[in-house]
Amino acid sequence: MTEYTDKKDETLVELTLLGNERAYEELVVRHERAVKGTAYKVTNNEFSAEDASQDAFVSAWMNLDSLRDRAKFGSWVCSIAKNHARSIVESYKSRMSDISYTVIENIADSDESGLLQELGVTNISEWERDEKLHRYVEALGEKIKETVKLHYFDGLSVMQIAKRLSVPEGPVKWRLCEGRKQLRKEYGVMEKTYKENESLVKRVMRQVEELKLWRLKDDKTGFETDYKAVLSALEALDESSEKQHALADVLMHGYWWLPGERNKDMISRIKQAAIMSHNEEVMESIVGYEHDEISNRDEKIKFMLETQIPELEKTGFIRALGYVWFWLGNKYFDKGDYEKCLEANQKVLEILSPDCVYYANAKSVITILRNYQPSKKNQISATGEEYRYIGDKLYFWTQPGFSRGPTIIKEEALFWTCSRCDSLIFDPSMNIGDSIEASDKKSKLTVTEKDSTIETPAGVFENCTVTVFEGNRYGLKYAKTYFCPGVGIVAQIVDRADRKCIWKLSKYQINGGDGIIPFHEGNKWEYTCDDQNENVFEIESVSNIFEVTAFESGKATVSSSFLAVSGKYKDTWRGNYMDARDNYHSNNDELTDVSDKLKRAAMLAETKRQKLQTEIATDVMNRIFDTDPDYNPKYTEKG
Repeated sequence: MTEYTDKKDETLVELTLLGNERAYEELVVRHERAVKGTAYKVTNNEFSAEDASQDAFVSAWMNLDSLRDRAKFGSWVCSIAKNHARSIVESYKSRMSDISYTVIENIADSDESGLLQELGVTNISEWERDEKLHRYVEALGEKIKETVKLHYFDGLSVMQIAKRLSVPEGPVKWRLCEGRKQLRKEYGVMEKTYKENESLVKRVMRQVEELKLWRLKDDKTGFETDYKAVLSALEALDESSEKQHALADVLMHGYWWLPGERNKDMISRIKQAAIMSHNEEVMESIVGYEHDEISNRDEKIKFMLETQIPELEKTGFIRALGYVWFWLGNKYFDKGDYEKCLEANQKVLEILSPDCVYYANAKSVITILRNYQPSKKNQISATGEEYRYIGDKLYFWTQPGFSRGPTIIKEEALFWTCSRCDSLIFDPSMNIGDSIEASDKKSKLTVTEKDSTIETPAGVFENCTVTVFEGNRYGLKYAKTYFCPGVGIVAQIVDRADRKCIWKLSKYQINGGDGIIPFHEGNKWEYTCDDQNENVFEIESVSNIFEVTAFESGKATVSSSFLAVSGKYKDTWRGNYMDARDNYHSNNDELTDVSDKLKRAAMLAETKRQKLQTEIATDVMNRIFDTDPDYNPKYTEKG
């Protein structure tokens, strides 16, 4: 008896989805006999029935969230087992007519003959029974080969092997199962496991790719279970560059999302795996963590120039090299050295190819610098964005970059804004009224119209599909987005942090591509904003541009450049108050006297709240200035 024995199937399924592995173990124990019996009725073979059963439980676990009626887990997993069993039988019958599929029951399996019987091979010569079998066994992976030899050639039981190798019985059974499958393949019998012709390594690598899709989910509950399972499968593989490459990927995701994995030892392990396998993507993150450990900006610049860049040039990590040059440019921007910032980003374009997100990122910075006005108020957002098709659905994948300056206009990231429900930008299968709920239940995305017309500065667009986001994600409460087939996003109404604005397409260029959002190199969209808020700035210009730098294999790489310029703050209470708040210190962390702004704000304050807020802000500012040694050499208190 266990604490789960008396629980219903539906409860155990829910507990499993919440990451409770022991709950799924109870489901396996409870239904193992029925599942194996179902498979045996199809295969009439004990060993293949066992294989089909194992595959069924693994498939069920991987697709558990698709089971709508949780109470029907037993019948569901039996049907999966039946399908796996049928695939095995059909594969045997179609590929090897001279192989006897029915194995004599109760035959001993502790020697070479037993293994051959289990493989279904009965009509080969004595020489083949010896030489051929041993040759194929020797070709197996190291851990699987060792386990197969101990079981079939030395006659050890699963329990004895587990004890000798100091591993649980589960991995022993798994290695024997994989050994049988690979040996059947060598004898000309190919089974259909998860995918036709999929090797063990390919299967594990596919699971690694599936693990990466957790980045799309708003709720990471259950990630730790998947992470540990994939990590265990990876570590069981024989050593190879491919294994280390995947290991770096998996460990990096664990570092991001599991607090217990965030430590320097883990970073060191990830870096070692990335170097051994030349994992460019992971090395990007590693060099970022390394220079972020340095707080002083000038020391960080020196570290990038004298340590990171030479090391990456020497080791040939091209993407990571482009990454460091981009963030070096960012540091120059913060120093106000815009010429060096431009040079650093031009270097990125020389190093990287257009399908790299940091290429797009560098291009966005260069676009902004062309119109940047240091003498005025500038709000910028320079990002590279990557969107990916998974099936027919378009998802928002990543958005590195940076923003700087006071908030002149709110919400410039149109693609990011419409994808805040589990990262989904657009699903062409959704009809009017269809909704999807985010994995954390905190938001939903609904298709509200399919034939809408909207007028923008770029023209009148018909046959638009309209989606509405509702919820609370990073302050975003509402986003209504208009998609016009063959053009893309033509308008978006946004409410975030109680600031409302309407973005409309002002200019666009489509060089190619199709679908609801046509992606092709050089495709460009520019937007103008109708700000619905009381603005503290006298706005001179706003530029919001998205340009495709590359599109291949369902992946779109896009440069996103936003620049809003204002000559000055409005002479209102809010304008003067925000002017003081935003400008009391410079980029070099030197204090600037803003007492005149606060005095003017106090004069213009009308409500009790405005007067009190100004009074408190003035007191805080005075204390900041009075305790600063550089600004006030006669200070009596510090800090």
